[in-house]
Amino acid sequence: MGLIFEDASFSISISAEKLIKFVIMTTFTINTEDKKSEKALKAILKALDIDYHVQSSGDAVSKPRPLNKKEKQIFESLKGSLTDIKRWERGEIELKNARDLLNEL
Repeated sequence: MGLIFEDASFSISISAEKLIKFVIMTTFTINTEDKKSEKALKAILKALDIDYHVQSSGDAVSKPRPLNKKEKQIFESLKGSLTDIKRWERGEIELKNARDLLNEL
C-alpha cells in the first residue's frame, strides 16, 4: 500500500491589480506492507495537519491533467523569465532593478 501526501502554495504579484496564485504540490510516496507502520505514518501526518491519501498497490498512478490555455501562457512567460535570468547570470543582458520596475507601474 502506498501513502501519498502533498502540500504547499505561494503567490506571485504581477501588479497592484493582478495577483496570480500558484499551487505547488510536493508529493511523497511511501510504500509499506506493514499495517502498523502505515497507521503510525497516518498519525504523524494527521498531527502535522498534512493532507494525504492512501493508494492501494493495485491502483494506477494518475497522470497530471494537461494545462489549459491560460496556464500554458503563464508557463511560457515563466520559462522566458528563467531564460532571461540565465542570460543575466552569464552577463549577456542587463535587467531592470526593482525600483525602475515599480516606477513603470
